[in-house]
Amino acid sequence: MTLLSVLHRTVGEALRGRVVTYVAASAALLVFVGALAVLDVEQSAPDAKILTFGDAIWWAVATITTVGYGDMYPVTPLGRMVAGALMMGGIAVLGVTPHPHRLAQITRSCGSPGFFRP
Repeated sequence: MTLLSVLHRTVGEALRGRVVTYVAASAALLVFVGALAVLDVEQSAPDAKILTFGDAIWWAVATITTVGYGDMYPVTPLGRMVAGALMMGGIAVLGVTPHPHRLAQITRSCGSPGFFRP
């Protein structure tokens, strides 16, 4: 049984619950992959600020949320490219999620009679 099927069954059939689940899972996966990528690139660089997996996770969370405290940052060109991709990915995942009020409107209109008729 996969994690998504367990989450899907737990959340139920509500569209809002599914959207929140998939957005949270996508954001967590993006943080994890971004942290691994930047750690791989940065840990052996001279003057590197990101040296451990904990540092990389902290940096990735601060970057995806566009907080960017500045305490850790990539120093290599490839690390900066990973940072740019993580920023754009974070905006794409978190920015395109509809507001809960709009999701409620979509849910109501999907359940209306004739919604799926041509």
